[in-house]
Amino acid sequence: EHNTGYLRIIQFGGGTTADVKKALEYFKSNGIEKLVLDLRFNPGGTIDSAVEIAKSDKIFRKLQLISAAVYSLGHG
Repeated sequence: EHNTGYLRIIQFGGGTTADVKKALEYFKSNGIEKLVLDLRFNPGGTIDSAVEIAKSDKIFRKLQLISAAVYSLGHG
């Protein structure tokens, strides 16, 4: 859809919150109303960064989960 943005977060780190806020401002100024948030291959990072991002914009409070996958490393 033309009003859907795509945001991939590869890690939650020191500059991630600012980068996400910048991307969201870009989306808003270009009429983006929906967001695909891609966290595949994201190994994690700082919890503070993840929490700041989750609280940073109302779009994250309205997320609808479409697909989820959980991976674990096996032993042996």
